[in-house]
Amino acid sequence: MKNKICERLESTIQSKLEELRIDWNLIGVEKQDESYWVELEFYSNAGEDFVFTIWCDGTFKDFLHELWAYSQSFDPDEHAAMWVGIRGQYGIPDSIRTLIDDADAIGKELEKTALKLHGRE
Repeated sequence: MKNKICERLESTIQSKLEELRIDWNLIGVEKQDESYWVELEFYSNAGEDFVFTIWCDGTFKDFLHELWAYSQSFDPDEHAAMWVGIRGQYGIPDSIRTLIDDADAIGKELEKTALKLHGRE
């Protein structure tokens, strides 16, 4: 059973995603020790199921702050590099250029959505 903070944060995030027509899936919000994690996913242009976790203090304000920090620390080169060794397998594109372009688009999607949720698009 989720605690009230998890329920409130999950409800707030889900409402904002729907209100702003952001095509991300909120997987869930859970408490771990004294922090809360929010797991989200969206599909990239090349079809990657991009799943990531934001750690926060349980408030929507801190969630937004941490989402922005995550978007700014996302490294497209590092992200693309992790797929290069298995490109062409498991549905991963063959082209390194496609992997790089897709990683760049993921970074832009993270930043654009963080700004939109902050009301600064």
